[in-house]
Amino acid sequence: MRYTGLARGVGGSVVPPERGPYSTDFLQQLLDDAPDLPMWLDPENSSNAAAADRVPTETFAFMPDWLGLGYWLRGGRGYWDPDMTGNIAQQVIAHTHYIDTHANTAMAKRVVPMSLHRYNWDLPRQANGNQPFFACQGLGADCSKLKVLAFSPSVEKLLASSASWHEFTFLLQGLAALATALGRAVAWPSLPCNTSWVSRGRSVERPPLRLGGMWLPWSSPEGDLMCTPWPYVNDECLSRGRGMLPWEYNHMHSQQHSESDSHSSIIHAEHDREEEDHVREGHFALANHVVAINATTEADSLQPMQDRAILLLDSFVHVVFSEAPSQQKQAYNRFWQECTVLDTAAYTAIFDHDGNRVPSIPTAFSTKPMADFGLSHRPARLRRGRLHRHDHSVIKA
Repeated sequence: MRYTGLARGVGGSVVPPERGPYSTDFLQQLLDDAPDLPMWLDPENSSNAAAADRVPTETFAFMPDWLGLGYWLRGGRGYWDPDMTGNIAQQVIAHTHYIDTHANTAMAKRVVPMSLHRYNWDLPRQANGNQPFFACQGLGADCSKLKVLAFSPSVEKLLASSASWHEFTFLLQGLAALATALGRAVAWPSLPCNTSWVSRGRSVERPPLRLGGMWLPWSSPEGDLMCTPWPYVNDECLSRGRGMLPWEYNHMHSQQHSESDSHSSIIHAEHDREEEDHVREGHFALANHVVAINATTEADSLQPMQDRAILLLDSFVHVVFSEAPSQQKQAYNRFWQECTVLDTAAYTAIFDHDGNRVPSIPTAFSTKPMADFGLSHRPARLRRGRLHRHDHSVIKA
């Protein structure tokens, strides 16, 4: 709205010619609250103009970058990560009160310090007893009973060779389905930020990172820049024993390893017979590494290992459930429907090709979707196989 009083060239009057009801009522409230104190001089009253000009004024400025800004302007672009900045402080105040992403905001405020390796694990343990992880929410049981299925370190490294979001989601589905069949939480994996379809040619060597809002970048203890999907950070993917974030899993792994020499075991999937590698599909680079397994049969075969807190999956799997309804199948279907990262179509409706949130109203500048709905969501041909236990069951990741 433009008010008169000043020349049009400078935008019109700052205030309307007459005081409105809200400011009038506010001033009257001040007078009523402190009737014995003098009011400040009204600069709009011409008789007070000279005296008002002599009153000292306050000066306001926008907060500079080095003093304090929110996660999206600084943290998400790498400025809060000492490994990326050469351990040179880039900011005084790190503001994480609100993080605008497809994630649970209350959880996200805790996840940011986790990703920066500045999270105090003793505080949630003191507050919640033995339930320091998001997976413990809604379990109603001691979190010491929580058991996890994770990719082995060597298999997780293979994710860097994935060809597309379709393939990454497909590999996550296999891990989540097997974890559900075994009654375990999923240790959600991350990708190197220089994975071709994640970085899309953008530099990840130094700030500012421009990976889009779907990725949470962080430096691993080995110094690798990793990217974790923000939508992991939701009740639907974590609570009620469903999943663990990378930093939670690493903390649990270190705790278990310090307390026991036999806390984890490795399971490996092998094809029933060797065949020549089939022709690669454009958006699936790792299909030859995937073994199709039967959920019921394999879950039964792994019962002797169910006492281990951590099972490491040393292969990619595609889990086939029987046609008949079962608790395992129903549990996984609910997981798939509720946890966005397991559903390519749902995820594509949220993020675009550049990893940014899709605007509610498309514009001429909107980029193409993150994934092509015309592509299949799984490889056309998968070979069946079985899970096997490694002879050496004690591991140190």
